[in-house]
Amino acid sequence: MASPTAQAPTSSTTRIIRKPGANADVSITSAGIERNEIREVTMVWPDGSTLPVPKDIFNPAKYDIVGHLLRIMDTTTRPDFLSKKWFEIVVEESSLNSSVSGVRVLDKLSLLSPIFHQIQKLIVRIVIPAGVVIQKTEYKTSSARTFLLELVRELRAFDSLKQMYVVLELPEGSDNTDKRHLAAYVLPFYHLDTFTHWKLQHQEFGQYPCFASNACIRHIDKTYEEFVQEERKELEKEKRQKVEDNNHMIIRPSANPIPLEFPRKIFKQPETIKPSDTHKSTKGSTSR
Repeated sequence: MASPTAQAPTSSTTRIIRKPGANADVSITSAGIERNEIREVTMVWPDGSTLPVPKDIFNPAKYDIVGHLLRIMDTTTRPDFLSKKWFEIVVEESSLNSSVSGVRVLDKLSLLSPIFHQIQKLIVRIVIPAGVVIQKTEYKTSSARTFLLELVRELRAFDSLKQMYVVLELPEGSDNTDKRHLAAYVLPFYHLDTFTHWKLQHQEFGQYPCFASNACIRHIDKTYEEFVQEERKELEKEKRQKVEDNNHMIIRPSANPIPLEFPRKIFKQPETIKPSDTHKSTKGSTSR
């Protein structure tokens, strides 16, 4: 008996979806910029059965997303694309540590600078280094703070943001019960004055991101206010010091001192005026 002839699918549907496990549609790292999407073609048979077939058409080995966005994509469709897609900036230890040389994520991020103003959904993912705790006394001089403040300056150009998450990715095996020591990685974003509605999330190893607790946020707010008060006191101290310096300014001799003796100017003496006869005294006259 001959085997039945295999039926061909009667129709198919195509869509662009995010890769499983990806946190955003586009990721920006120190290694490059990658589009985390695939084309999924779903085949449909007469009996109603379906078969999704993924196609990796955005493989970075063959697909240049920067070139596509800036030069190929139609200018009428690009705003719609940028308003719907999530962009993710991944800050790794190599960027947080100033002693590590090489390409930083900011170098790759700058490639997209012409379209910063059109991106509406942004994630800043900070990969927390294992075993590194930045104490409060070390915060101001830490390389992590220096880098994150530099990143915040770049984020000010994203003037069309509608949503933004700061995600702290915790290392494997870390103590996840107390997250107050992570404030150093969040405080720089308090200086982002162009978009203040960002939200803080934590992501434990192997888990999905979750929003930070109210207690954690209150602690970070309090720490920020303490730093603000310290900065105000330092500014007031500097102002007082400047006033004191001005009041105790030492006046040094000029390079061309004024001579002690000034040359005298010779003035012409006025002529002697002789008294008139009417004003001559009458010697020996008797008053009446």
